[in-house]
Amino acid sequence: MERCQEEFAHVRIIQSLVNTGFAGGCNLGLTTEFDHSGAALQDFDHVALINNDATADSAWLEEMNRVMESDPEVGAVAAKVLLTPKYSEILVTPEGTQAEKSGFIGIHGVRINGSRRDDRLRFDETFLRDTMLLDTPKYWTQRGGAIRIVETDGDPPGPLHLEIGVELVGDFSIAFQSGLNREIARSSGDAKNQSPVQWVPLVVDRQSFDLINSVGCELYRRGFGGDRGYLERDHQQFETSVEIFAWSGAAVLLRRSYLEDVGLFDNRLFLYYEDFDLSWRGRLAGWRYLYAPRAVIRHSHAQTSIEGSDLFSFYTTRNRLLVLAKNAPFRIGARAGLGEIYRLINGVFREVFLQIANREKPSLQITKSRWKVVKSYLGVLPSMLYQRWTMERRVPRRSLMVWQKDKEIDPGFNLEDLNAHRKIRESPKFN
Repeated sequence: MERCQEEFAHVRIIQSLVNTGFAGGCNLGLTTEFDHSGAALQDFDHVALINNDATADSAWLEEMNRVMESDPEVGAVAAKVLLTPKYSEILVTPEGTQAEKSGFIGIHGVRINGSRRDDRLRFDETFLRDTMLLDTPKYWTQRGGAIRIVETDGDPPGPLHLEIGVELVGDFSIAFQSGLNREIARSSGDAKNQSPVQWVPLVVDRQSFDLINSVGCELYRRGFGGDRGYLERDHQQFETSVEIFAWSGAAVLLRRSYLEDVGLFDNRLFLYYEDFDLSWRGRLAGWRYLYAPRAVIRHSHAQTSIEGSDLFSFYTTRNRLLVLAKNAPFRIGARAGLGEIYRLINGVFREVFLQIANREKPSLQITKSRWKVVKSYLGVLPSMLYQRWTMERRVPRRSLMVWQKDKEIDPGFNLEDLNAHRKIRESPKFN
């Protein structure tokens, strides 16, 4: 901030005395009426938002403005957002039908040139982060996927030698394909004799590539909002300007008349889904959104909240329910809210009563997280429903459901399934 004030004296920096989250911070900037000298701001037609952990291509604003001006009914234009680093890739493939049905592959970590470098591991969406266990591994998959290695300037040229730590739960073998070689890791099929961790040596192809963070946003089944193209390799497959359901607040150009018509971000959401909510409200008011492929941004994803953290999980779960309650057809919103309440009750039964009945110490980690979500959701729900009933709409809610898409990548299991699988394998009866 000090550097910005020194080098760009004409830029006005606005500071809040309290943390109002992403939603409140954007609203503070959008409602500012005076420039750095105290003079009234000049009238404007568009306003651009960009995250503080993003860097923009020199032509990003010009490109978004060009797309915006192509249609007066367009309320927002989304940029092409790439993840900041480049990556190498290792493909993980379970072998055999038994593996595909019941096996679990756990990734413990990575050693690069003899040194442990777990900070450089990334995964595609077929992997699920392990937040229920304090020990390693951190990520699990059941049907395989892609492990990504963050490229850094300090790496030596040529092949990068890796060792991937793997735990196999189930009776199967898996193949690791790096482009330069293929290695196999196998489970013994005997829980007593099975080594908990295997290190698989690999020589990784150093032909690095970009990963996509967002090229607009999609509406998925059951009301999930998600980044279009998320974690796909960039093969220039999104180089056409198309209409999208929603936009990401990481980098977007907004039309002033759109904001005046629909309103600003909902401060109650604080963090996550606030951009999806504003997009959905605009859709209900008849606005459309476009994607600008030549407006390129590089973004360090979830650097503040850390994807998979308790903070991240709380706001993404709670806010999805609240956004559905406000904007979706009633049946979809009600089903989502009641489903979360049911999962809380079921979790109490499984984590408390069943474990006590089995003379085990109750595990309340998941139940506590779900209780926090449900309690906050029910507290904010009445005001969301009031806004739902008073919202001016020009488009029927149900008509927007044509935008729903099936999630193309889904882990296909949850960590409760994994823990149940572990307990079966570790029981005397199984052994």
